[in-house]
Amino acid sequence: MKALRKTFKPLRRMGWALFLALAYFVATWLLLPGFPGDEDKVIQLRNNITTGAGDFLGALLSLSGLWTIRKQLRRGRGRLPWASVTLAAACASLGIADSLWGWMEWHDLDPFPSVADFFSLGLIPLVLISVLLLPAHRLPSSQRIRILLDGLVGLTALFTFSWRFLISPTLLDESKIGLASKAVGIAYPIGDLLLASCLMILMIRAGKTLKGAGLTYICLGIASLLVVDSFFLYMTLQGTYQSGTVLDLLWPLCCLCLGLGGRGLALHMASNRLHPPDSLQDESALSTPGRTAIPYLLVPFSGIFFFTSLLEHQDQTIEMIGMCISGALLVGLILLRQFIALQDNWQLVRKTQEDAHSLKSLNAELRATQAELVHSAKMASLGTLSAGVAHELNQPIAIVRGISQQLQDEPDLSTFVLEDLQQIEKQTGRMMRIITHLRTFCRTEGHDTSTSSLSTLIDNCMILIGAQLKARGVAVTITAPPEPMEVYANANEIEQILLNLVTNARDALENTPNPELRLTISCTQDFVVLQCADNGPGIAPDALLHLFEPFFTTKEVGKGMGLGLSISENLAKKNGGSLTAHSEEGAVFVLTIPRAHPTSTEVSLPLAA
Repeated sequence: MKALRKTFKPLRRMGWALFLALAYFVATWLLLPGFPGDEDKVIQLRNNITTGAGDFLGALLSLSGLWTIRKQLRRGRGRLPWASVTLAAACASLGIADSLWGWMEWHDLDPFPSVADFFSLGLIPLVLISVLLLPAHRLPSSQRIRILLDGLVGLTALFTFSWRFLISPTLLDESKIGLASKAVGIAYPIGDLLLASCLMILMIRAGKTLKGAGLTYICLGIASLLVVDSFFLYMTLQGTYQSGTVLDLLWPLCCLCLGLGGRGLALHMASNRLHPPDSLQDESALSTPGRTAIPYLLVPFSGIFFFTSLLEHQDQTIEMIGMCISGALLVGLILLRQFIALQDNWQLVRKTQEDAHSLKSLNAELRATQAELVHSAKMASLGTLSAGVAHELNQPIAIVRGISQQLQDEPDLSTFVLEDLQQIEKQTGRMMRIITHLRTFCRTEGHDTSTSSLSTLIDNCMILIGAQLKARGVAVTITAPPEPMEVYANANEIEQILLNLVTNARDALENTPNPELRLTISCTQDFVVLQCADNGPGIAPDALLHLFEPFFTTKEVGKGMGLGLSISENLAKKNGGSLTAHSEEGAVFVLTIPRAHPTSTEVSLPLAA
């Protein structure tokens, strides 16, 4: 009931117009039968006046929308809905045609062809103009082409029907009718094809707005007009048309629907609620597969008409030529539509693959960022733990170191005891340096860039991992120029890179006889270059392509996460350098770090996430 009340809401607001129309209908049906004259003439006149009244009522309904929004238009708060104006003109044009036909039939004039046909055919371009005046979504070019082809397919299928039953019989009519009569007779089915194209354009392009803004009434009016016009033309050609049937009532019904549609358009377009023209919409928001398939539902009927023409009318050359042309055109349009759809599908597949690859890269970057955050949190926790360990262990180690130094001053010590005390002093000093360096290495106070000696950074790294290399029999060779190689970077981050490179070399040399690790320092004008090479198995060519990607590792499961080299590369770039790799006798990693110049000063940068 709610939907029904909403449907008839415009009619309730047009009470005065409905009252006048009803009074006109009553007067027509009650008074005209009493007129003197032929009964058939009276019936025809009554039908023409009735249909004309319905046509003019449709025009009034369409114009009533303009009357409703007149104040809004005067204040400049909306746009003039020209589509409603043209729909009103279309209804009025058909009303004039019905009035002229009634007048000519009453005076025994030949009603075909006449000026009334001009006004009747004028309905078609006016409806077409009103549809084209509707503000439409901006569409991508591929979508516009598909809509055009869909419309042409439906139009060609309808042309097959019109040619088979309307146009061809008119051209083949051997009666003594003039060329003008044949031209007007052909103009009606061609006009119906244009109306059908309007209907398909509306149903395909309207999208979700089809249910509102009066578009439903317009579609219903055009569809009714197509049905009644097709039946009228066919019955006229067959000589079976009779005035006063239910068919005559469909004409005013068409105009009433067009009038309601024009009123709805006026109310919606004035408030800019219909088809925002500045928004680029995609195909899914405009049409559904059901509406897109509407033109193709007519194709099987075209095939049936084509084959029946081949079987029944082989001797009629004009009809066969038209059917063959329309059939070939229909097949060509369908093949072209499928080709364009195939191209669009391939583009969609490529775009999907690109999006998937981009999403994969973004996910990898996200995982790397998360891993770096976890690593930073672990390093921060380790720094806190190191501070506590240093606080708890430094004092007892210092006591042991001090006692060993005091005992060395005793005069009556054997050489064996003295050497043990010296070894205790040496090892406790080493323990204190390791703890102090570990606390410094794990510090997360900020990204401080300063001038440091690369040789010193390498020595600090060897303090942490040198014992492991010695235990595995790895021979470490460090080659450096005689002058100190000063770098301008964050010392802790460079030490972290060095520790990752040396740790990877240690793991790669696990099963290598006579393992060697060579660290070679050189320099250019702006950079200090460190080459870390081993004599291990090297790096496979396919692994080189993904070596610095997050979570890529060539180690066995459980022995590495594949984050060390990715983090090291990011740290090198963060400090203005680079980290690359290639394979010779073994794996070779090249680290470049900005060289410190005499004008370099310490800079403190915010801590990166």
